[in-house]
Amino acid sequence: MKFVSNTRLFIPIILFALVLGSGCSTAESVYRLSADAVKSIMPGEEALLRKRVLVVPVINQAGVKEEAVTQITNTLQDLLMKDDLISATLLKDFKTFGLDTSSPQYEIVIDPELEKKAEEMGMDILIVTTLNPFEVSTKKSGVWPFRKMKKEVIISMSMSALDITNGTLVLVATETRTIKTDFEESVDQADTWEVDYQILDKEVSSILKTHSSAVSDELDDKPWTGKIILADNKTVMINGGQDIGVTQGSVFEVFSKSESIQSLSGKDYFFLGPKTGEIIAQEVMQKYTLAVSINDGTFEDGQLIRLKR
Repeated sequence: MKFVSNTRLFIPIILFALVLGSGCSTAESVYRLSADAVKSIMPGEEALLRKRVLVVPVINQAGVKEEAVTQITNTLQDLLMKDDLISATLLKDFKTFGLDTSSPQYEIVIDPELEKKAEEMGMDILIVTTLNPFEVSTKKSGVWPFRKMKKEVIISMSMSALDITNGTLVLVATETRTIKTDFEESVDQADTWEVDYQILDKEVSSILKTHSSAVSDELDDKPWTGKIILADNKTVMINGGQDIGVTQGSVFEVFSKSESIQSLSGKDYFFLGPKTGEIIAQEVMQKYTLAVSINDGTFEDGQLIRLKR
């Protein structure tokens, strides 16, 4: 379910949208194309290292009370943490956007500042979720002469999961639930819903279970892909440590940089190129690891790595 608004929310990240044309439908196809490209380059296999996931507080486009939004966000984080291969961190001190900054295509756009923040925190995946405006309509229900007016409310949430390493979306999804309530024309406005928070909690919980399951399916199928963040002769530092399951003696394959994609912020993202060598972990810290070359390869900052199976 997609909603149209007159104002903007975010700027799309990937430059493909500029190359292939503007517009929401084009942007969505480009994001999906880039994600499919990653799948073809990095075929699914059992992942042994955890993914560090940054969860942005749910963006409240429905205008519900903030206590409810906080509960929704906490529920999402709890559901993600049930997956042993996901380490979910909640982004703190983040102000959700108001109703005057909505987007015509919630699920395909992510604020570049959030992407930058996720990278600074060493995250692998950024998840942005929106509780969309309710879509309300009135319909007749029952058989004459016992027909009654019913109010139909569509509750929807959109989720985007961005891979911080290569700048592509690994998940784009919108889930909806429809409820019906009595409508008294003399009391109710036809195009609004006086939120029943008990009903909202039930329906949103169902949506979040579907979304979190989809995230787990996507991430569990992909091997953790990291980077060399500092190279000095035969010794390198990589952006993964004890927090994701790296241990002393872990062996990683190192790949050269292949074709690149440039984001609107000017950052280049690279796909996996040919394998250039292997490194073995020697000193494992909480978030970083020092490793050395196994086969006298030459390495450089920014090269992508994967755990060798």
